[in-house]
Amino acid sequence: MRIALFALLLLSDVSLAEADGDLRGAAHFRRPVAAVSLADGRLVAVAHRDSGSVSLIETAGWTVVSEQRVGKQLADLVAIPGSTSLLAVDAQANELIVLARNESEVTVQSRLPVAQSPVSLAVGAEGRTVSIASLWARRLTFFDVESSNGSIALVKRSDLSLPFAPRLQCVLDDRRLVVADSFGGQLAIVDVPSGRLEAVREIPGHNIRGLALSPNKRDLYLTHQFLEQYAPTTYDSIHWGNLMENLIRVLPIDALLNPELDPVSMGRAMPFGTTGDGAGDPAGLAFIANDRMIAVSSGTDRAQTFPTLHLAVDPHRPPADRGHRHSGTWLHRRRQSAG
Repeated sequence: MRIALFALLLLSDVSLAEADGDLRGAAHFRRPVAAVSLADGRLVAVAHRDSGSVSLIETAGWTVVSEQRVGKQLADLVAIPGSTSLLAVDAQANELIVLARNESEVTVQSRLPVAQSPVSLAVGAEGRTVSIASLWARRLTFFDVESSNGSIALVKRSDLSLPFAPRLQCVLDDRRLVVADSFGGQLAIVDVPSGRLEAVREIPGHNIRGLALSPNKRDLYLTHQFLEQYAPTTYDSIHWGNLMENLIRVLPIDALLNPELDPVSMGRAMPFGTTGDGAGDPAGLAFIANDRMIAVSSGTDRAQTFPTLHLAVDPHRPPADRGHRHSGTWLHRRRQSAG
């Protein structure tokens, strides 16, 4: 469904108009980067990086209702609960954009400056706080959300400097937030009400590109890569996954928040891809029906589904016995020939 949606957004046959109007019929590079379900699933809003536009799609017939340019290089898009407002971040203009939405279009309500290279947004559990992660500034910026008659206003509260360049964020509960390192394997635990850095944990890996809380809120799932520094760069080492592994790692929340426990040894890891049919550049992940998960490989044209996930983990069992014991099922889009 998402592949069909993105294909619909990418294909068109009319040149891009310079004026900011309805761009539905314009042929231009969009590159969708974020999607939000709206109006009880009747609409989907999609943010595009290259065109700086937001599209509204009606899910009944998967038709594009409208597309408006709202910025220069959008990086993320979220909805504010209890309102018709959307928030987007512009990585080129270094702005937080407040958008008003109706059934047919989005309009810019306000623009707020943020630190350099904003790359992600996170809305607090009750929709009263928003945090923006800025990559090159190594900073989190917190805003309080003030609602009135369905519209919102954002008031900047504070900035928090981080010891790494952040990218992804995941809300754990009504006060804690996890922020992932864009390049290494660090995870920052942040107390949102105080805007304070509580702890920094680290996993063996890099390139964290998927981050999600399990449906039972007991585990944090993330996709990443692991490079074995002592493995030779030979054909066999690459073929058998000894040099580079693509992984989905599961970290128990209780262990992640407790400085006396090791979330890596108490968690588990699942291989993403198989020998001879590997993944590449693991990206986003999401939970779907029947307690299943789907993860996307951005380096290939595939996604992988995983069956039952929440198996009991014995913290006394050796880590080697707990890791790499779940396999997944590959899904892929069939490539159509040009002719």
